Amino acid sequence: MRIVKAMLSHPIAPRMTAAELAAGVFSGAGILALLLGIVIMPSLQLTEGGFYLVLLSLVGFLFLAHAAGQLTVIADELRRSRKQGSM
Repeated sequence: MRIVKAMLSHPIAPRMTAAELAAGVFSGAGILALLLGIVIMPSLQLTEGGFYLVLLSLVGFLFLAHAAGQLTVIADELRRSRKQGSM
């Protein structure tokens, strides 16, 4: 029990901003959707063309989710640099 308390008492990422957290969540959601889609696809009884179309759409969602997370971080960095430049 002492080990668990010691592990929980330390911050995981003390310098992480909200935008970086959002980027991780978006990327994680894309990866999770891809993995769940790959696991569920065999039960859908798709044709070969349908299989590739679903797989392509899952990979597209993964890229879009990751890009949205990265754009969140970029927008936050631009906002910070403008705020520091005006002071």
